[in-house]
Amino acid sequence: AIDGTQKFARDTRWAQELLERHLRVGDGAETKPQYYVYVLEASLVFPNGIKIPLHTEFLEYADGSEKQDCELKAFRRMARWLKRRFARLPIMLLLDGLYPNGPVMSLCHQQAWQFMIVLPDDVLPSVWGEAHGLRRLQPGQELDQNWGDRRQHFWWVNDIRYEYGDRRRLVVHVVVCEETWEEVAPDGEVVTKNGRHAWISSEPLSKGNVHYRCNLAARHRWAIENQILV
Repeated sequence: AIDGTQKFARDTRWAQELLERHLRVGDGAETKPQYYVYVLEASLVFPNGIKIPLHTEFLEYADGSEKQDCELKAFRRMARWLKRRFARLPIMLLLDGLYPNGPVMSLCHQQAWQFMIVLPDDVLPSVWGEAHGLRRLQPGQELDQNWGDRRQHFWWVNDIRYEYGDRRRLVVHVVVCEETWEEVAPDGEVVTKNGRHAWISSEPLSKGNVHYRCNLAARHRWAIENQILV
């Protein structure tokens, strides 16, 4: 699992590598600088909830550059670090909604890494259009199951052609999980809750692997969000 987080911010620059942003003062047009530390974290995550910190990549001003670093640039550095130290290790990357884009997915394919990436509704509209269109033409690619206290309905579409950049192409796969469960509200009433999650997958989905890839792998990306607050 890989995710970025801000560690802390100050009004004074205590190191040249710090990132900088400008905050509005009051209701006027005046702004003041704020300096902050932002890192990209990688952790090993496991289906039983265990998570082990693996590597931290700091975002910072590069020497001699006036451009600020960003999480996607740090991801490329993280990828080089992983490949250099674990050249033949089978890896599945779990990434959030910042990462479903052509360059990131192509990099994963080049390194022979699998991935499960959160796919927001407003990202990759061409992929979503293909997914909804092909779903009607590919009946049977669904699974209903109970998982813990949740009733889940999965549907997926494989072999979606995604074009990006200078007519570069990728084949991707999309899976959606719609689920319901019951909770006790503060007033003691039992209420039904609904959830929906979508991912873009490096591998085709099937009834035999959708539970593993979604529930036992992709959902555990959220574990890193608790860890990086420490």
